[in-house]
Order: sequence, then C-alpha cells, then structure tokens
Amino acid sequence: MSFAVVKKMWNWFWYRPEKVSYRIWIDDDRYIASASNEALTVYNYGSTPDMAKEAALFQLQQTLKKKEKRERKFITRGNGYVLYRVK
Repeated sequence: MSFAVVKKMWNWFWYRPEKVSYRIWIDDDRYIASASNEALTVYNYGSTPDMAKEAALFQLQQTLKKKEKRERKFITRGNGYVLYRVK
C-alpha cells in the first residue's frame, strides 16, 4: 500500500464525525492547546490544561460555524421566501 492510501485510511479512522484531536503544550506559566479535526486546526491557551482544551474546542466550533455560514448560498424565490443551500 502506498503512503497516501495509509494516510487516507488513518484519517478516516481517526477523524470520524465529531472526533477532535487535542494536543497540549506547557509554555512557562500557561498551557497551549490545539484542537483539530481533519480539515482545521486551532490553537488557544489557558492557565490549566482543561481550560486550554475547552477554549481550543470553543474556538474550533466558532470557526466551523463561520466557515459554514460563508459556504451557504442564498436562493431567492419569487414568493418572498429565501432558501439556503449548503455547498
């Protein structure tokens, strides 16, 4: 098997829907956490590992909401209603 196939299989296994990977680093007196799904990685910090992890997860959710909002396409109808189509 080629490396690309193995990587694709691993990503399918690891990044299932709603599956988030976390990494935490210590930087002097604060903790830096990264939260990532298959397509997006965000970083945030906190005074404890749990706070850093929760802040990174919140930032990831907010970024995904913004991304989803940008990808919506408005379709106007003649009767005054607006339909939303997600790409």
